[in-house]
Amino acid sequence: MKTVSIRGTIVDAWFDHDFFSAEIEAGVLTPSSRFVREFRAALEAGEDVAIEINSPGGDVFAGGEMLAAIQD
Repeated sequence: MKTVSIRGTIVDAWFDHDFFSAEIEAGVLTPSSRFVREFRAALEAGEDVAIEINSPGGDVFAGGEMLAAIQD
């Protein structure tokens, strides 16, 4: 089973950039695009997916993109 994590503040895909890699890896930020990419890759590989959430919240539109990917 693949675990996809949402840690730290949920932010827009704009933050999915090398400049923010340290913050993303430390769990300070989760860009919506990174979550969606990891989630879809696991599904395409035929894996069961567990979603682990440890976030205070963040951008409502980025969260909406994540929810849409899960619902699809």
